[in-house]
Amino acid sequence: MKMLLLVVYFVLFGFVWPVYLSSRTRGRLLLTSMAAPWVAFWLAWFAR
Repeated sequence: MKMLLLVVYFVLFGFVWPVYLSSRTRGRLLLTSMAAPWVAFWLAWFAR
């Protein structure tokens, strides 16, 4: 169950959030938003 939650978080922060941010800011925050999946991964890893 926690592995499924980890995958959901990773997909959400790794793909949906950067696309949303880049569409809002016209790509300026794309590099910083690409760091979001790693942050989400480590947070989820230590939370389990």
